[in-house]
Amino acid sequence: MTSSGSLPVEAGRGVTGSRVRDPRRGLWLMFLGLALFSILNGVVKAQAEIFPINQIVFFRNAGGAITLFAVFAWSGRIPRLVRRDLPLNLLQMVVMTAGILLTFTAFHLMPLADVMAIGFTQPIVIAIASAIFLGERINRYGWAAIVLGLLGVQIVVMPSGAGLNLGVLAAAAGMMCSAVSMMLQRALTGRQTPLVITFCFMALSSLALLPSLLVSWVTPTGWQLAGLVAMGLVSGPLQLLMVNALYHASAATVSPMSYTNMLWAVLIGYVWFGDVPTFAVLAGSVVVIAATALLIRSVSRPADCIQNERSA
Repeated sequence: MTSSGSLPVEAGRGVTGSRVRDPRRGLWLMFLGLALFSILNGVVKAQAEIFPINQIVFFRNAGGAITLFAVFAWSGRIPRLVRRDLPLNLLQMVVMTAGILLTFTAFHLMPLADVMAIGFTQPIVIAIASAIFLGERINRYGWAAIVLGLLGVQIVVMPSGAGLNLGVLAAAAGMMCSAVSMMLQRALTGRQTPLVITFCFMALSSLALLPSLLVSWVTPTGWQLAGLVAMGLVSGPLQLLMVNALYHASAATVSPMSYTNMLWAVLIGYVWFGDVPTFAVLAGSVVVIAATALLIRSVSRPADCIQNERSA
């Protein structure tokens, strides 16, 4: 996508030219963001025992928007949107909000490690989407990775006998929304800064979720309200960290970092919630990690973002 000269400084042509994109930095930013978000996911899982999911997501995004707006106010630059960019921002908001709602629902219904194991298929989904929508070819090793990854997920979700329950469906749908959202965020980095992208998402998502609070609302105590607000204020910088990772590297490049979530999910789930991962979860996770590694190996040039830079 090309940027327009009529765009403001925050969302203009200077976005890609003012900062050098560094794929390795993107990988490290994604690693750090995933580690910190894993801790936040533990907080969300605990809050989901008390509050409706939409209420949690509202506080998450509203608090994040407040934090990022404070950054704008401190820098003296108030974010502006160009009309032609708004549809892409709205689409990204809808997809990402749906993904968060679905994933938080899965956190409530399943152990953290199980949800993360299903999320391991995200790099595979992105590879398939790239082949369909971007015309990128997938070689035989890539298709082998796709089949192996799907097998790994089956190992995770089937041995318990529960099959395709609501938690599994929510986790899978949330993962797909997250994959699409990553690609949309990557597209937006060619037109807007990561700070503008993140603020727009959190502000628009908060407004979209506000009416739902009339349908389901649980009045928090003073300490619970402080916890919800603190979660939201922290979410803004963490979300910005993830979008910065997508500025530096393509979604296909950074998404395999998601396998590190399993380490944090197992640790947090065991220490905080007493969730002991089953052999099926661990074995299936290993299979999906192997599929992800095979997928990475099947790419002749992992720095595919260079080509994306030219098309952006």
